[in-house]
Amino acid sequence: SLPLRRPQRRPTILAPWWLRTWFLALAGLSLVGLVFLGLRWRLQRLHRQNEQLEALVHARTEELESANRSLLEASLIDPLTGLHNRRFLTMTMPEEEVRLHRMFRLYIQRGESPLARNEDLVLFLGDLDHFKHVNDTYGHAAGDQVLQETSKLLRGVSRTSDTLVRWGGEEFLLVAKRSDRGKAHQIAEKLCQALRYHTFVLPDGRTLRCTISIGFAAFPILDQQPEALTWEDTLQVADQCLYAAKHAGRDGWVGVHTPGPIDSFEMAPRFRVDLEGLVKEGLVQVSSSFPEGKAFGGRDIVLN
Repeated sequence: SLPLRRPQRRPTILAPWWLRTWFLALAGLSLVGLVFLGLRWRLQRLHRQNEQLEALVHARTEELESANRSLLEASLIDPLTGLHNRRFLTMTMPEEEVRLHRMFRLYIQRGESPLARNEDLVLFLGDLDHFKHVNDTYGHAAGDQVLQETSKLLRGVSRTSDTLVRWGGEEFLLVAKRSDRGKAHQIAEKLCQALRYHTFVLPDGRTLRCTISIGFAAFPILDQQPEALTWEDTLQVADQCLYAAKHAGRDGWVGVHTPGPIDSFEMAPRFRVDLEGLVKEGLVQVSSSFPEGKAFGGRDIVLN
């Protein structure tokens, strides 16, 4: 019999290395790693761009805020004299008014008088005398020079804590905080003297003199009823005093010296429009630099 032949094995063909499982697994992991690194790089790049954008926005915001502050400050300054203007006062006075109301009420609750404690706010309203004559005779350029020098003179005799405002035209308003109304006439006299003894020298060599009339009043006017009159009402009282100083002869001052016996809400409205009537009735005392008390028909106190 013939011997049995053993079947021959077919040769095993191995897959190339790049198709083997270990390589495919490694390739998959590598791909995942590359995707992760790519995303991380992308996120870092976006983060840097965001930081740069935020820094740019912050810088632009600061520039805009600075520009807005400059515009606001410019809108609160009189361009000719460099003093504050009316808008500045209307923005800052309400807060000061609230502070004074609180302060005076505190003294009243304690049963103490709030006067003579250097807590008054005194408004001095000044107007250059015969200023139209300066413009008509020497020209508007000379008038501007007088206004500029006047602002420097008034500022020179004011405290650093005071606020000097160009109220309009040839009118100036000095807001003296933490003052004593009993000594307000001394401040008014200093303001008058600053102009009275000064000589203005024009560019062409000509000289001129100019005086100022001042009316003043302290806020709160009614110390026992501090809310009866606003600071605007007090300014109206100062304006009436200024008119009285003009009527009495100019180059001097008139001011509400003490409230007098009147201290009620009922009489308060008369302060705004009829100060002269209150003085003549003996309900309000005023002080004056004019001889014989000419400002309000002889009923004012002469303090020189």
